[in-house]
Formats: sequence, structure tokens, C-alpha cells
Amino acid sequence: MESRKIFYQIYPSLIDDIKTNDGLSLTELGIISALSTHIGYEDNLLCKSNGNPLRKKDLSEILEIGHNAVDKYMSSLVKKGVLAKVKVKRSVHYYMNPHIYFKGNRIDNTLLNMFKKIE
Repeated sequence: MESRKIFYQIYPSLIDDIKTNDGLSLTELGIISALSTHIGYEDNLLCKSNGNPLRKKDLSEILEIGHNAVDKYMSSLVKKGVLAKVKVKRSVHYYMNPHIYFKGNRIDNTLLNMFKKIE
């Protein structure tokens, strides 16, 4: 079986723009960095290694913060355009802005449209 190369792309200029214009905190920068290792291939879904979306419990464990803090920071990052929050039935899925971090070779148009106002 041929191995597939996986690329992570990081765009620090948009992070700087969000930091300057929207007041991205040092804590939020750390959260973005910690979550960047949980980005799904070419869909940017924040997920476990098996592809299942990260739940609040998972986020709490990864970030080593309580559930209320998870809600606070995730909401702030959504408001600042770093993440997109998508409700799927009774669960919530978070997607990383592909203009900040991207894992893969091709960015899907649906993902780009989630963050259109950020371009």
C-alpha cells in the first residue's frame, strides 16, 4: 500500500490579524495550537484519531480545563472566526478555519464557505 503524504498548512498572518482586530488572547492562541493536532484530513473537523468528532468531554481533557471554560473559549473562538460550530442532531461539531490551519492537499468549497467572511 502506497503511503500518502499529509500536509499541515499554517497561516500566521491571519492569526496575527485576528489577534490585532479581535483581541485573540494568549490562552486562545494556546488552545488553537493544542487543537491543531486534532484536525481531520481535508475537512478540518476537530476529531479523535478514529475520525469521531471531539465532544465537550474530549475538549476538556485535551485542553485540561473545565466544561464551563470549554464553552467560554469555544464560543469566543467561533465569534472570532477561528472555529465554526455546526449542530448535527444533538451534538456539536467544530471545524478549524482553513485560512489558519489546514490538514490535507485540497480545501473543500463547503469548508471555505463556512469561513467566507474571514477571507
